[in-house]
Amino acid sequence: MAKQSSKKKALDMEGSSHGIGRRKVMPHESRAEPEGAHTPDATPQTALTKREFILTESTDDTLHEVIRLMSKSTGTTVTQSHFCRIMLKVIAHAMPQIKDEVARIGKLERPDNTRGNEAEREEYERRFLVAFISAMRSMSSAE
Repeated sequence: MAKQSSKKKALDMEGSSHGIGRRKVMPHESRAEPEGAHTPDATPQTALTKREFILTESTDDTLHEVIRLMSKSTGTTVTQSHFCRIMLKVIAHAMPQIKDEVARIGKLERPDNTRGNEAEREEYERRFLVAFISAMRSMSSAE
């Protein structure tokens, strides 16, 4: 079987593939966040859920670019899991604003994820992008 390029594979947040969706990580696999990676008021949590995502070539390039930037700037190895957890914490902080902005979108029909629907999928995702950018601009600082 020919090996797929990383551009065409599903993005696995830790690098192995276990199917798309949700999987509980076994106790011997779990890793707590690195020391100092949580805010003072947050409770450290053990990673228990594995997720995978399918990305376009440009979003995969962006993901790798931002991880390289973060790793180079900090002198540490930032993983895709670190990045995803950070982004989800940003989203959690902005949830009230996101709720308001997404409500303004109104009803949508989600396009199929198959080939040939790229333009419809891009437009669908663009609607959320605009809402998220607006929400992020209106949120308060996390510090």
